[in-house]
Amino acid sequence: MSASPRSPHAGTKAATQAATKTEVSSARRRVHDACLRMVSDGLVVASSGNISVRTSLTSFVVTAGGVPYNLLQPGNHPEVSTVDGSFTGTHRPTSELELHLALYRSLPEVGAIVHTHSRYAAAFSVAGVDLPFICNENIAMHAEKVLVTDYSAPGTRDLGEEALRTFARQPGSRAVLLANHGVVAIAEDLETAYNVAAQVEWVAHVLHLAANIPVDLGPVVVLSSDVQDLIGRNYDVTIARESSPANSGTSRRPTSPQLNSKSGSNATAKTASKGTSEATSKTASKTASK
Repeated sequence: MSASPRSPHAGTKAATQAATKTEVSSARRRVHDACLRMVSDGLVVASSGNISVRTSLTSFVVTAGGVPYNLLQPGNHPEVSTVDGSFTGTHRPTSELELHLALYRSLPEVGAIVHTHSRYAAAFSVAGVDLPFICNENIAMHAEKVLVTDYSAPGTRDLGEEALRTFARQPGSRAVLLANHGVVAIAEDLETAYNVAAQVEWVAHVLHLAANIPVDLGPVVVLSSDVQDLIGRNYDVTIARESSPANSGTSRRPTSPQLNSKSGSNATAKTASKGTSEATSKTASKTASK
C-alpha cells in the first residue's frame, strides 16, 4: 500500500514552528541574562524592574513577576500575546505587563523594552526633573532630554498610556522617566535598549554630582542644540526634540534648567553654545569627534 502523498507545505510549516520555538527559547534566555545583569549593574534590586523581547509582531517574552531573578530559570519567563494579553509559561508576567503591552502595540519598530529602578534616575523622576543633554552619553537616548511623565500608578493601563504620550512628545526618543518610579528604555534590540537604560542612569548620576558642586565653581552646563546636533552627526543620530515644549502638557514640576546648586544662588543652569563660551564649545566638539 502506497503512502499518502505529503503536503508540499508540511515541511515548511514544521520548520516555521521549530523556528518559532527556538526564537522563544532564545528570547527567554536573553531576558533572563539581562535581568541578572540589571541586578549586578545596580540598576534594580531583587525582583524590581522588568525586561521584554519581541518574538513576533503579536508576541513577546517578558520577565516573570514577583520572584527574585536569582531564583528563576530562563524557562520561567512567559510569552505574552499583544492581541489579548494572554500568556504561556510556568509563571505569570510582571505586574508591569500593561506598560509593555502599550508600547509593543503602538510601536511596531520596538524590539525590546528595559524598565529599571536605578537610583539616580529614579531620584530625578521623583523630583520631576527632565534630564538635559549634558555629555556624549546622552546620544544613546537620541533626544534633547529624557522627559518625566505625569504620574500614573504602577501596574495600571494608565502608566503605559502615559509612557506612550511622553515618548510621542519627542518622536524617535528612546527613554522616558516614569514619575516617582524609574526608567523605561526602548530600542530595536535588547542590547541597545539595555545600553540606553544604563546611559540614562549614568547621565542622572553625573548631573546629580555636577549640580552639587559649589556654585562658585560654576553651574551645570547644558549643551546647546547646535552642539547636540554636532554630536548626533558624528554618530549618525538625529536628536529628537519637542515641537512645542510650552504646550506639551507636562508642567507639573521644574525641568532641568532650574537645577539647584548647593548654595541656592545663581541656580539656573548655563547652556554651552558659541555665544556662551568658545572654550566650552571647543571642548564639546573635540569630545564629540572622538
